[in-house]
Amino acid sequence: MFWIFYILRLVQSACSYTNFDSFQLNSDSFYQEKSYVRGNPYAFGVWTQFAPIRKNFFADKSKPYFDSTLSLDGFHILNFQSGGNIQTLFYQQPLYVTGYPTLIILQYTQSGVFSYKIQEGLYYYEGYWVFTYFSFNYDNKYNFASYSTGDDRFFNFLVTNRRLKTQTTNAKLEYGGQGLYIIGTSSFNLNIFLGRISIITTFESSITFFLNTDKAKFLSFILSCLVPPACQSPVELSFFHETYNQRNYTARNYQVDIKGLTYMFDFWMKRDSYKVNSNKEILLSFGGIFQSLERFYQLAIYWRVVNQDVTLLHNLDVYYLVPGEQITQYNDDYLVQLFKPKTSFEQWSYIKYQFQKVGAYQYVYCSLYQSCCDTWEQYYVLNFPYYQQYSNYQATITLFTEQNDVLILPFEGLISNLRFKYCYNIEYEFGKDSNINCNALCKTCTGPTKYDCASCYDEQNRYLLSDLHQCYCKSNYQEAGGLICQKTFLSSISQQKELYKEFNLIDVQNNNKCNYGYFEVWKDLKFLGCIKCPYFGQGHNSVNCINCILNSQNWYLNPICNIDYRTDDSKFYYNQQLDYQSQEIYIINIDLMITEQCHGCEYIAEIKNSQSIIKNVNGLNTYYQCKQYLYPKNNNCELCVINCMKCKDTEKCLDCNQGFYIKDDHCYQCPQRCLSCSLDAELEQVKCLDCEQGYSLIDDNCQKCGDLCEICEKRLNGNTGQEYMKCLKCNYNAYISLDGESCYLNNLDHCIYPFQFSILSSSINTYLYDFQPQESQYIRTGCTFCTSISQLNTENNSFTCIPQGSDEILSGCYQAVRDSGSLYCYLGTTRRMDFGFGFCNQFIPNCLVCFRLDWEYSGICFLCEDGYYNDYYKSFCKPCNPECATCIQVDSSKMVKSANERVFYNLRPIKGNAEYYLLTQNPNKNEIEIICTNCSDGYVKHFDKCIEKCPSSCKECKVIDDQQMHLMSLKLQYMSAKN
Repeated sequence: MFWIFYILRLVQSACSYTNFDSFQLNSDSFYQEKSYVRGNPYAFGVWTQFAPIRKNFFADKSKPYFDSTLSLDGFHILNFQSGGNIQTLFYQQPLYVTGYPTLIILQYTQSGVFSYKIQEGLYYYEGYWVFTYFSFNYDNKYNFASYSTGDDRFFNFLVTNRRLKTQTTNAKLEYGGQGLYIIGTSSFNLNIFLGRISIITTFESSITFFLNTDKAKFLSFILSCLVPPACQSPVELSFFHETYNQRNYTARNYQVDIKGLTYMFDFWMKRDSYKVNSNKEILLSFGGIFQSLERFYQLAIYWRVVNQDVTLLHNLDVYYLVPGEQITQYNDDYLVQLFKPKTSFEQWSYIKYQFQKVGAYQYVYCSLYQSCCDTWEQYYVLNFPYYQQYSNYQATITLFTEQNDVLILPFEGLISNLRFKYCYNIEYEFGKDSNINCNALCKTCTGPTKYDCASCYDEQNRYLLSDLHQCYCKSNYQEAGGLICQKTFLSSISQQKELYKEFNLIDVQNNNKCNYGYFEVWKDLKFLGCIKCPYFGQGHNSVNCINCILNSQNWYLNPICNIDYRTDDSKFYYNQQLDYQSQEIYIINIDLMITEQCHGCEYIAEIKNSQSIIKNVNGLNTYYQCKQYLYPKNNNCELCVINCMKCKDTEKCLDCNQGFYIKDDHCYQCPQRCLSCSLDAELEQVKCLDCEQGYSLIDDNCQKCGDLCEICEKRLNGNTGQEYMKCLKCNYNAYISLDGESCYLNNLDHCIYPFQFSILSSSINTYLYDFQPQESQYIRTGCTFCTSISQLNTENNSFTCIPQGSDEILSGCYQAVRDSGSLYCYLGTTRRMDFGFGFCNQFIPNCLVCFRLDWEYSGICFLCEDGYYNDYYKSFCKPCNPECATCIQVDSSKMVKSANERVFYNLRPIKGNAEYYLLTQNPNKNEIEIICTNCSDGYVKHFDKCIEKCPSSCKECKVIDDQQMHLMSLKLQYMSAKN
């Protein structure tokens, strides 16, 4: 026997993979095609990685679509077409059918369709990259080769005796996607590939066919075409640093796209031992979801008390043989228990789980540090050969919630500092030098917060105050808004030193040339001397122009005073930001070394203009702009007449205050309820341009809206033909009435989303964005969504909320509805709902409850997780603003339409979701708003918004323009560290 080498010269570009994400198809649009004009010889190659619960999506219905009613032939990887006909088809057979990982290459020849089988290693396929190469020559010789990075396996097929079907030069490669693929007279029903597929590589350098012994040559060939590293350095995802329990957490789920075969997550936890029960409590679960919507638990951690011990239960879904596309008979719910005294968890415990896949072995390590006893331990949770888990999928970490069994209780303790890492080296050693995810201020710690420090970072210029377990700035250093304490000049205020009424402050200019209360003057890099700051030493109960005192080195460059400190006793001072008219600008006379106030001046102007005056400053003429409400006169800034913002003199106003208009060079007030207006000189009429809240501009006049209505406009009543003032936005906490004009406050007990409907026909209601106004005698008020301890009674169109007894509450149900004598769960956890799915974040990220036919089709989100709102138009979950712990997006009905869809079916028969949204979604985006319903830590509700709390260092604040303005601030009496 002898082998012949054939040289191919190819026509396409060389392989140049550089970035891991761009190297592969996108999961959200898992399809690409490449068309080109080929020569006689051609070759291409592709990397594949089987990851069976990785979710990919492709929905181009213009192509022959995958038919879920037919039997599944496999999972499509690529096909090569010549003249519009498939010449080569490459796919993976279903693993749960074959039992072994099998790749199939179909070749269309003049003698029919021939099949070539590549059988991969049993334990070395899931999660490992495989490169497959296809080459074709003009004399009907072609070669297929494959190499697996899992077990170094090499396949090669050299075919010389089969003639291909007639080919054209119009070639196309399709990879990814799904559909019904026809090759020759056969068709193959192929679903989307589960895992990753690289961008197809075509080659132009000379290539030889490979012998069965040519493995080394093949490896050398693909050396320049390797899979890029998933990341250049370890990647750390910190999901939160706060401390949560099952009542105050704002997000149930955290998503991460796993890259590679090694990854970990860690967290801190603790729980009181006095309040225990015999039920299992779930801390968290980690896993994914199958096509069949069944859950895969890579790890679920439970807490259970047995006598005086705590059992940490570790449930793992493992698979004997390679993991497949669905749960098989080889699945084993693997259980590992760890016993500890229950009192040992009353103080913080750190737990880390590391996952590593190496050939036939799946390793799961658990590391446990307990601060109560200063113990460091590491355990094997899983280390048996042939027991496998999934990798490289879109995983979800879920806190406090059991997704399969509503009888399992949420963990009653605290969880903090949840972190995920990948692309890192496995940590086999665990001890005092280990990174246990301390607070960023702590070098070592006994817990996750800044109050659990055991040592501090010297490079942060901090020391440990041992009795408080906190890291404070060293002497002569201060907090600077980051981790590192900065050495700078410190005022007595920032140091919390004692402040007497005489303001005999310490010398803050330790490194300055001037004493406290004086500022430096420089010219041409030459120090000229020190000048006393304006007002210094003049006030008994104030420190005026603090700008100069705290910025004495540079104040001469911008000599403006706009902040004063004032006091009414010896404990507090006012941080008084001066208003526009009270701010002052100063002229520095370096000849006399004094300051002179430029009365009425706003800033230095570059050139002279009609609103500027001229001052001789140190031998130079300098132009100063007069403030608003002032005008230049005799080289001074004089006051305009009242209500005039800009004038030429006292007899000629150029611009008026808001709410006034100019007539004959004087200002006159706008009509009542009019915020701004103008004079039509030709008609001698005043036209309103903008109205007060609660009024609408109609025919240049302000017309009142209905009760509690903020914005309205004139509309035509389709029933009566008469005009009415349609309310577009209700005031805070009010909802639209069915009369179309007024709004009402929610005064229904236990009701979250009230609404109104007609007693003549319940199909007429405020769900409808374009409902026609009804007369008041025919309007009834009801509720569409009750609190979790109530049930919605829809019988006889009552739509009332009835408190439930403890025996009636459906655990895991967010909306219980009584209808036709029975109690249903309209929105709830998995297996609790009578219709739909709970916890849908694998389909719609951050969706709590959704409807979905199966994994192939897009879902509709009914209700989002806390911290997210349901997009009014697209039915997916978007994050609230950081200041909002929870929020909603609503129209004037003030109800979340998606969450109330099922109740709408009790009011009006419709043909499904499309008709519901057509009837209820307001197409005018200007009438849609996002409302904060609960605030994040550090914020408080202010109408429909969340604003920052008044700082703890403030004695009193006032809300101005949706911001807390400090009125009385920092307590200045010296306090010891213990106090």
